[in-house]
Amino acid sequence: MMMCHLFRQSKFSFVLLIAISNSRGKESDDDEKFVKQLAQSIGVPFYHKTFDTSNYAKGKGISIQMAARDLRYNWLKK
Repeated sequence: MMMCHLFRQSKFSFVLLIAISNSRGKESDDDEKFVKQLAQSIGVPFYHKTFDTSNYAKGKGISIQMAARDLRYNWLKK
């Protein structure tokens, strides 16, 4: 939130995005709604991606946290 505020004050061009790992249920949905509404209210593009983090973690034999990080970073690289 602070970076968003500072970017707006500095007149930087930026977007808001959120990666949902499906590990927190309704809280994740609420986070996505909040970020989307914020993006709309300040007029910046909004991007979101939902991942099946649990299956990815199981398939790779890693923790949920590591899986979420991998998925998020891979998405951001694209």
